[in-house]
Amino acid sequence: MVDHHGRNPMITTLSKRFRRIADGLTTGQTAVADLRAEIVATEDRLERAKNRPQSKAVALDKARRDLAEAAEIGQTILRVHARAARSGVGGDLLDRVTDARDARALLALVAAPQLLAAFETEASALWGDDLGLTEDEREQELTILHRELFDLELAEEALIRSAAVAGLVIDRRPDAHPAAVLAPDHALPPV
Repeated sequence: MVDHHGRNPMITTLSKRFRRIADGLTTGQTAVADLRAEIVATEDRLERAKNRPQSKAVALDKARRDLAEAAEIGQTILRVHARAARSGVGGDLLDRVTDARDARALLALVAAPQLLAAFETEASALWGDDLGLTEDEREQELTILHRELFDLELAEEALIRSAAVAGLVIDRRPDAHPAAVLAPDHALPPV
């Protein structure tokens, strides 16, 4: 049996069906590949956000607090040594400073502004243009990126299931989020 073009209609139908399947497979695979590239890019952004430095302002505030606390201890050390010297039992101040904590405290007492200025210079060179993140900013950015990543994984699962309905098999990634894989159909975005 042949059609008006001299071709077997069954072969023509199968050929059209095969082309649709091949086109669907290519389209489905391309869509999943594009989505997976987006997932990788989002995972990279997530990793970069995790590795961004803490806020320069936070680091400087901490340095100021540490220096102020150490200077307060240094003041107490001087006061104790002055009282001991007054009563005649004190010797040379530097002989009595026996540990690094005392030396640190005395250094902070007499040179806090210089230490802080040196720290600020180093911090500016180290941080450069990236002023870093406060803990709240980091938490907020990570939450947004985790949500974006999960939404992408839900979209990937929707495409995989849609392809399966069309008879196309697309393997899941080994590291696919279990909650996306196990999500009910109504929880997936429309394809």
